Amino acid sequence: MRIFGSEKVAGFMDKFGYKEGDVIEHSWMSKTIERNQKRVEQNNFGIRKRLLEYDDVMNKQRTSIYRIRRNALFGDKLSIDLKNILWNWCEEVVHGHKEGGNYTDFQFDVMRTLAVAPNIQENEFDTKNADVLTEELFQSLNEHYAQKSKGMANQAFPVFQQIREAQGSRIENVVVPLTDGTHEYQITVPIVKALESSCLSMVRDFEKSTTLQNIDDEWKEHLRELDELKQSTSNAQYEQKDPLLIYKIESFELYGQMLQRLNQKILGMLFRTRIFDGGSVSEAKAPEKRTAPKTIETKDEMGSTLGPSLEESSPESAPKPVLNPIRNELKVGRNDTCPCGSGKKFKQCHGRA
Repeated sequence: MRIFGSEKVAGFMDKFGYKEGDVIEHSWMSKTIERNQKRVEQNNFGIRKRLLEYDDVMNKQRTSIYRIRRNALFGDKLSIDLKNILWNWCEEVVHGHKEGGNYTDFQFDVMRTLAVAPNIQENEFDTKNADVLTEELFQSLNEHYAQKSKGMANQAFPVFQQIREAQGSRIENVVVPLTDGTHEYQITVPIVKALESSCLSMVRDFEKSTTLQNIDDEWKEHLRELDELKQSTSNAQYEQKDPLLIYKIESFELYGQMLQRLNQKILGMLFRTRIFDGGSVSEAKAPEKRTAPKTIETKDEMGSTLGPSLEESSPESAPKPVLNPIRNELKVGRNDTCPCGSGKKFKQCHGRA
């Protein structure tokens, strides 16, 4: 810690004959140290307080997104969260295109994201209120997704029954292949729960895995954006602006954009994904432990390893290694004494061209 006025203190100590390491007991010195210690503590307190204010902004967003993730992880209220996501997306799409009055873009946006044609006609889109259109679109999409989920369960249930009849209770988990038309996915489903719920648990497991995967990906990307925003807003103090206020405003906008992307990705995967007909339902096996292959080392007479062999072989059939002679040549510099004993430099004796 730097003590203000340390030059004067050093001159005072030299004047009265104090040496380095001597104990100084004086009220003036104690007050000086105490005053400077308070300044340092106040400065550190301000830094910690500022960090807590920045972290409080992130903590509010973390609490909101972790609530959805917790529901997806434990399966509690996940269906309610998915309906809220669908409602928010319908409201955003309807209000966004209703203001522009472009029915073609509205229809294309719904089909591009969910692969479902909206049941709203162009004359209804032009005449009805945006809130009424949002309600109609939400009801139709919700019914479509319920029918789709039931169809997936009905398609998978006979296969699960065949596996149980053929394999008995030996198989506990089953891998189900899924596809959205572009990518292929696999989910692991407990066969007992699937049979007890007529494979509706398979749909719930798919919803959980889809929600968790997209939340984790988008949240990690959002944290990276917040770190970059914090660094960029720190320069606002040179413009006589509060960096924390700018950080709060722009981080709120980034969080809203992250939620829009998250809702769109989750709904896109849920509505598009079907059971992959080209794949096969198989048993979910535990990952095998990788063991190092057995190697046999062959050593020459000098004790150096010549190389590993993956297969054992008899001494007669094993190829004998070719040993090259070891050359130990003495390197002589041009300015060194010639090793021939002439006493001249190497460049003047044998080093001539």
